[in-house]
Amino acid sequence: MSPKGLNNESLELVREALASGEGFSATTCADATGMARPIVRRYFEYLVETREIRVRPKYGGGRPERLYQAVH
Repeated sequence: MSPKGLNNESLELVREALASGEGFSATTCADATGMARPIVRRYFEYLVETREIRVRPKYGGGRPERLYQAVH
């Protein structure tokens, strides 16, 4: 069961997207799922809190990007 404000079907959609790749930013997951980026970030925050996924910074030009990856 997902917490208040999160939908079980959307949560599964985010989980499936994360399982299919090496790491996603909120933007790339939003593009893959058709969800809005701020909504994806809420699901990511929940999944990090429950230790289903981990987050790591990706450094490049400018501001670091946060990449989320499923914990196996």
